[in-house]
Amino acid sequence: MVASWPFDTWGLDVVGPLTKSSAGYLYILVATDYFSKWAKVVPLKEVKKEDVADFIRINIIYCYGIPRYNITDNGKPFCNSLIETHPKVQIQTVKILNV
Repeated sequence: MVASWPFDTWGLDVVGPLTKSSAGYLYILVATDYFSKWAKVVPLKEVKKEDVADFIRINIIYCYGIPRYNITDNGKPFCNSLIETHPKVQIQTVKILNV
């Protein structure tokens, strides 16, 4: 997929579990803008739908506006009705399956 302009399309993924950090973090949630390759990253102790929804809201929507597409791997934290059913947020989620 090719983005038409900056912050139009974001790829989201969770990395981990990793070796536990001194602060107790095991995962990294990563969002990459497809146009500019700009990355936003946050450490997580556990991966919950609420954390993913908050990350998208605070680190993407509030900073750059509502993206047209989010691209994910169809993982549980990304099958998220907290974002998908919000009446003011119309983001098309493209789910890529591993083949």
